[in-house]
Amino acid sequence: MVMLITIANYVNLSIALYSNRLKEIGVRKVIGARKKDIRRQFLFEAIFNALISLPLAIVLVNALLPSFNSVMGLTLTFENLFQAQFLISLILVISLIGLISGLYPALLLSRKSLLSLIQNKFGSKGKGQSLRRFLVGSQFLLLVMLCGFGWYVQQQMDYMNNRDLGFEREGVIYFDVGNVEVFRRLKYELRSIPEVKAFGHGSVPGNRMFNSVAFKYEGSEEIFDDAHQLYLDYGAAQARGFQSDALKELDNGRNSIYLVNETAAKRYEEVTKNPKNDIIGTRLVESPLDVQEDGTQGYPEVIDGIIADFNYFSLKENYNPLTIKIFKETDWVFSGIAKIETADMFNTISAIEAIYNQQEVETPFKVAFLEDRLEVLYEDDNRVANLVSILAVLAIVLAYFGLLGITYYTAKLRQKEMAIRKVFGASIQTILLVMSKDFLKVALIALVICVPLTIFCANQWLVAFAFRIDPNPVGLLVIGIAASALMLSGVLIQSFKTASNNPIEPLRTEF
Repeated sequence: MVMLITIANYVNLSIALYSNRLKEIGVRKVIGARKKDIRRQFLFEAIFNALISLPLAIVLVNALLPSFNSVMGLTLTFENLFQAQFLISLILVISLIGLISGLYPALLLSRKSLLSLIQNKFGSKGKGQSLRRFLVGSQFLLLVMLCGFGWYVQQQMDYMNNRDLGFEREGVIYFDVGNVEVFRRLKYELRSIPEVKAFGHGSVPGNRMFNSVAFKYEGSEEIFDDAHQLYLDYGAAQARGFQSDALKELDNGRNSIYLVNETAAKRYEEVTKNPKNDIIGTRLVESPLDVQEDGTQGYPEVIDGIIADFNYFSLKENYNPLTIKIFKETDWVFSGIAKIETADMFNTISAIEAIYNQQEVETPFKVAFLEDRLEVLYEDDNRVANLVSILAVLAIVLAYFGLLGITYYTAKLRQKEMAIRKVFGASIQTILLVMSKDFLKVALIALVICVPLTIFCANQWLVAFAFRIDPNPVGLLVIGIAASALMLSGVLIQSFKTASNNPIEPLRTEF
């Protein structure tokens, strides 16, 4: 999209700049230049202009590469640019862009009659005017689309970063624990730190779903294969802030409880036609196609309670049936998980590390924050958001300069008309209104096309997320109006220069 805006800019600016070279072209025709000679000249100029930009581009790439690598999480080196295959491809692409950019100006100038060239007449009506409007409209449409798409991407990222996932994420840390004995000693010793609110062990949220399992409900033969399992102890459940009445059973002496999420309970309701709360006390058979040594089909578990759905995996994944087995004590251990106060977090972590180092001599203490892990889930998407934002700023700058060029050209074509209007008493405000009217019409048409098109494109990107925003056209309209105001300022600047000129000069020449 940025490339298309750039090409449209080149065409607009070329037409504006070449309007000062009409007599030169006329003289060339007088001394024998043919149409194809004129075409070759301007196509060569376009390609040459594109190619001489390459050294500057390489210098800028070298300067910006570290920042680009940081934003995109890459490790590109400047030496990559000097591979022969890449350089040849780059030169060919740049030449093609120059050819495409210069094609219309070359065809337009070569077709001009000798009389119109000598009289310095470029004309402002007909196909040329329609093309200029199309270029301005297309450029504006692409600009608003890119800015609007970037805004929707940023809205989605803000939504994901701020969404309530259904469990505690702030002040939750995790770290490796060597074995069960070390974990038990840690759990006992960490009671001496009042800032540690809960400590346990279990699996941590992941960017990919894990522990997939097939299952069926008691009284039904239908087998499902889209469930996932979580295993953790009571301390980890408290650290995560899990809520269920069944957790009280662990305080009353039970060694373990078995929970299912709301999605699994609703699935039970659909399959058995019983109320979802009736699932409590029934059996859920995991891996029903397996047969145990005693002949039992699968691994039956009595359901002790229902827990609210929560986003344990990426928000790109929808809620699936989830089974959670919570133990009071275990003879195995996963990552240690602690919920700590955030007021003096780093001193608390230092205290935990000191106790850890007393109990564990083989595995070094390496703490990680749950919030950081969750941010990693959307690292690529955040990079997309950053890149689109940068490109949107670039597109605004390019489109603004392109519009200045075409406005300069249009103002020059209409300077005689403006002079006549001034002679007959038109004010500068009236002339500015006349000059900006065409742009506002084109911008309005582009905006009408842009809104549904941008929302469609945004939805194509958002479909990857199970939990997503609903693209709001109001925000896009605000962006369109803001872009129109910015572009209009460029039109008014150039138009004001024309309107402020002495009307005598344009009337004394036949432009």
